[in-house]
Amino acid sequence: MRSLALYGNECKRELDNLGIVYGNNIRFTVNNRAKSRWGQCKKERNGYNIEINSDLLDERNSLIGLKETILHEMIHTVSGCMNHGDKWKYIVDRVNRAYGYTISRVDTAEDKGLCDDAIRERTEARQNKINAMPAYRVVCQDCGYEFIRHKMSKLITNTDEFRCGFCNGKLKRVQ
Repeated sequence: MRSLALYGNECKRELDNLGIVYGNNIRFTVNNRAKSRWGQCKKERNGYNIEINSDLLDERNSLIGLKETILHEMIHTVSGCMNHGDKWKYIVDRVNRAYGYTISRVDTAEDKGLCDDAIRERTEARQNKINAMPAYRVVCQDCGYEFIRHKMSKLITNTDEFRCGFCNGKLKRVQ
């Protein structure tokens, strides 16, 4: 497993060399649960928390994919760049030109340089989630439509506050 702190500091140096002023107090954390995103930048009271998907830290996978993700998220800490707007795109273009990266808004596992085994593991995990039995079921007592949820939600905890979106019937939690 690669050191996120080590590569976070390396990416900071690359931005420093270009004179790009990123946010203060950046904390890097590994996200072991994320399955549909590579990274995330969260603004916090005293700075920023950048989460990086643990798959990118696997030494079987491309180091470039890891660094591009760290840089992508670090650029969000630049003033006016919390979105993927024109300023964010301008800075990404500068970094890509200077270092030969291909930082973009959206990337696939192949784009990130994940090895075939890692891609297969991600695909299997996603398929297992899809095939899993739903944790919760709510049924319309009038038309019989089933609302299936895999996670706790207000529909599950407060079923009596909702009505069927198809027939306006009363709902009942059955599982």
